[in-house]
Amino acid sequence: MKRLLLPALAAACASAPAAAADDRGRTYLLSIAHIPFRANERAVGFTIASWGVDYRALCHIPFGWQFRAGGDATPAGRLEGEGKQGVTFLGDLAELRSIALVRLRERPRWKDRPIEGGIIPATFVGTLDLSSGRKVRLGPGSVRLAPASACPPPR
Repeated sequence: MKRLLLPALAAACASAPAAAADDRGRTYLLSIAHIPFRANERAVGFTIASWGVDYRALCHIPFGWQFRAGGDATPAGRLEGEGKQGVTFLGDLAELRSIALVRLRERPRWKDRPIEGGIIPATFVGTLDLSSGRKVRLGPGSVRLAPASACPPPR
């Protein structure tokens, strides 16, 4: 009887789908999108703090901007971008699409959750700085991930 159950159990486990909510090890293109600008506002920079993310490549850096990406020996990381002159500030966010290729090392989180002894940070949280001085919070509605294995061709 044991001989019959083991192959059936092994077949059932092999055909079971992986945990759908677990994106660890997958790569994505990161974009900043869906931020409403007010009249005469332009994007001048952004900062995104990340948790459990490897920055694999910077895919698109808008003209006149500088980017920095990376982390340290902890799961904490950072992606920053800044326009260096007024003429390079962005009037829309099309230039901030597919800016980085990232790999998730941890399950994605969109809100901080208290845990024993501390806080589990969100996967991505940050701000977009606008020319008016306004800072817009970046999170699940504005930091977008699209499955990808490589950067798209240059624009």
